[in-house]
Amino acid sequence: MTRHLIKWAANCYPATWRKRYGEEFEATVEDMPALGWAAVWDVWKGAMAMQVQYGPNLKKLVAIFGLVGLVLAWGVSLRIPDLYISQSTVQATNLEAKSLDQSVRKVLSRSSLSYLLLKHKLFESERTHMPLEDVIEMMSKRVSVKIATTAKDASKPAFTVGFAYEDAAAAQRVTDDLSSKIIEDYRSTNAAANGASLLTVLDSASRPDPIYPNRPVFALTGMLGGALLGTFWALFKRRKA
Repeated sequence: MTRHLIKWAANCYPATWRKRYGEEFEATVEDMPALGWAAVWDVWKGAMAMQVQYGPNLKKLVAIFGLVGLVLAWGVSLRIPDLYISQSTVQATNLEAKSLDQSVRKVLSRSSLSYLLLKHKLFESERTHMPLEDVIEMMSKRVSVKIATTAKDASKPAFTVGFAYEDAAAAQRVTDDLSSKIIEDYRSTNAAANGASLLTVLDSASRPDPIYPNRPVFALTGMLGGALLGTFWALFKRRKA
């Protein structure tokens, strides 16, 4: 792969250089043993230096930097796992915020999360090199419980339960379990006082789309950053010359 990148970087040299040395350079690259990323950087750096010195077209140089930034940013984004968040909505006939908070705390306790962690085989890679306490802390940060209103019946209070994970199906299953556990604990705590089951699932856990990373935004940011860097670098080199 690095051999192809070196040839691509060589195409960034000014046309006069490519016409005179292009074929010779390509033959040299083919005859060389395995090449590393340092060689790619050296060829790229030489091409940019020559563009600044002999290439009068600043726009072309900025475009090259922008294209490289776009490619690098896209490559980095592909190495970042997709993150999915599943949510369910629970509606209440009578919601006691204090009781709900107690139920949520119980469901998000170490023992409860540890059970879900093992049941759904979550964070298996992290569990091989991280203490269980740290993995549970990581999992707790992926859980969200928020008071909300619903368009279906705004007069009744509701809350959403969400869980973010790298696997969409697992995120959905965990969200279902979390919602059920919160409802079960809340009902058992408040049944004597209210005499009825107070919570119902209004919207079951959704099968989510990835929310992160936003690869088009990554690519656009990389392109703009590369173009800006190319502009400053070219102006600095010309002033220095």
